Amino acid sequence: MCERYSTISSAACSYQLQVISLVDVQYDLPDGRQLFGPINGVIGRGITGLVGANGSGKSTLLAMMSGKILPTQGTITVSGRVGFLRQQVGDGNAATIAGLFGVSEALRAIRLVTRGEIDGDQWPEIDWTVPSRLDKALAQVGLDGMDADRSLGTLSGGQRMRASLAAASFGEPDLLILDEPTNDLDADGRKLVRDLLRSRRGDAIIASHDRALLRTVDRIAELSSGELRLYGGDWDFFVESREAENRRTANRLANARQAIDAADRREQLARERKQRRDAAGLRDARKGINSKVLLDAKKARAERSGGSGTRLRERIALKARTRLDEVQSSVRNEARLESKLASTGLHTTRTVLVFDDVTAGHDAERVVIAGLSFEIVGPARLRIDGPNGSGKSTVMRLANGDLEPMSGRVRRPVPSILLDQDVSMLARSATVLDNFLALNPDRDEAACRNLLAHFLFPADAVHRPVGALSGGETLRVALACVLGGSIVPPLMLLDEPTNHLDVTSVEAVEQGLADYDGALVVVSHDTDFIDALGLDRIIDLSR
Repeated sequence: MCERYSTISSAACSYQLQVISLVDVQYDLPDGRQLFGPINGVIGRGITGLVGANGSGKSTLLAMMSGKILPTQGTITVSGRVGFLRQQVGDGNAATIAGLFGVSEALRAIRLVTRGEIDGDQWPEIDWTVPSRLDKALAQVGLDGMDADRSLGTLSGGQRMRASLAAASFGEPDLLILDEPTNDLDADGRKLVRDLLRSRRGDAIIASHDRALLRTVDRIAELSSGELRLYGGDWDFFVESREAENRRTANRLANARQAIDAADRREQLARERKQRRDAAGLRDARKGINSKVLLDAKKARAERSGGSGTRLRERIALKARTRLDEVQSSVRNEARLESKLASTGLHTTRTVLVFDDVTAGHDAERVVIAGLSFEIVGPARLRIDGPNGSGKSTVMRLANGDLEPMSGRVRRPVPSILLDQDVSMLARSATVLDNFLALNPDRDEAACRNLLAHFLFPADAVHRPVGALSGGETLRVALACVLGGSIVPPLMLLDEPTNHLDVTSVEAVEQGLADYDGALVVVSHDTDFIDALGLDRIIDLSR
């Protein structure tokens, strides 16, 4: 085993309180930049939730813990056998469910022996339990009867995630490492993940932005500013601890600044006293009150006293400024959106969207929705609900005019904008600024820069290509382009906007939409996001 990654046998696990030990672990990117580290720490038994901003290195750290990649330096020690779920599932159309589980050869051998094409003695290590164990594993994630030879490319995103979750758990590993396991899952799928983690034996480390899932963990590990911090509780405990830390830091920052102000005031008073003494001595000399010898002696004493006092004040001032630098370096970078949105001007009685007995799908053989009717009036906030495959994205495309119904009618009396999971409205090769100007041609560059700064893209950040941004940053650009224009569309359609975003980015999106006064239609399975936006009306496609 590589010296930078080692495992402890399962027999030893019962004597180990730690699940993972990290000693001076660091990872450098191919261009030489340090992603994180050096990290030192121990992750204990139970379920650990890993959180951090997009781009902080969560997926890299999990891959290192699973032994898929090596740290640039340092050592990771892992207790027991590991099951690993990657964030990106599958390998195109070439991958099958059997390949995902790593049982293709076992199933092939069983088929050959069963058909009499080879003698069972030629393959003495055949595991005859594989088919039944595979069927059971798939059934546990709601994929009963799924063909093992089925290509992953024919599955929906939710089905691929379910299959991958079952594959990671296959063989009952001691440690389950999951990278964003609830992405692409509907409400039932997300509940399934929570139930599976509660019911299984063994430990787990989960990178997730799903706050409902993070409320079920035993501890939170935060990867931030290249460091790993552990909090001994679930998501709500972590939030409370972080807010308490921020309050303590704010107090320390205020105290450090007060110390500097006090040092500056002492220095100013000393200068003023010296100036008064020098002026008095000069007056006495002019009047001949004291002899030259006495004046020189006074001057020497003043200089010795002044020099000693100056050095003391300099030490105090240096200590105060050093303390301020230390406190400022510990301040979390949690900038908040400062968007001031233009009003949509949508009247409470204005009809926004009408579906009248709408049937739609990919073709006549694959109808996704049938006979759907509803009406939206005024600045309503509602969500389209239903399991994976029920047609939620189809409804959103119909609402935006990107798809026409097979039968029935869709009326769109007001302008709309659709922000889908891929944020396809943005040109990936263009910069943040160029995208904003293209979508808001009535704005000059100065106004664009000002508005983008409110959405946390100040100065040179506006020249970054959109394709080089994280998922959260990309969605922020889209929101800036839509909400920061002089004309804000009265109807906004959001299709799973929080997929692949870190929690901080999700909260930024919630904040950016807080003052939107138009009609909002959202597809989301994130219950915290739904509550934050006040989506109190539901169009349920499962009925």
